[in-house]
Amino acid sequence: MQVKINIKESFTSVFEESGWVNKFILGVLFITAFPLIDVGAIEFGLHVQKSSTEMIYTKLGLGVISAILLLKVFACLMYLALLGYTIKYAHNKVHDIKPVLPPWGNYIKQGFFGFLISIFYILIVLIPLVALHLNGLNRIIF
Repeated sequence: MQVKINIKESFTSVFEESGWVNKFILGVLFITAFPLIDVGAIEFGLHVQKSSTEMIYTKLGLGVISAILLLKVFACLMYLALLGYTIKYAHNKVHDIKPVLPPWGNYIKQGFFGFLISIFYILIVLIPLVALHLNGLNRIIF
């Protein structure tokens, strides 16, 4: 089976669909908000840690820790939703399903399974490399 790649279609197929502007704007907001929320939670946590170590033992401190964890969980769910949307887009493109751009919805479950599959593939590569390294065979490969 020969795969033909159309470079022009790769860059223009998204813009040929109806409603692509709304989907694009929502995607940009997700992609922009994800690192801001993630880094914001880390920075907020570091600021609280520097300001007072006694604050952790108070109700306010527990509230701050809960807020940081909630932001981290929200950022992870956003990542899984983006990954799931990407998987759905790729599925539609490969199977020539119209519209190629799926409507925004709950893609967290697909994103979670995609994340697990990627971890599985990483382990398939990583385990033999670690075994070779532990046996001292890394001098042969690298």
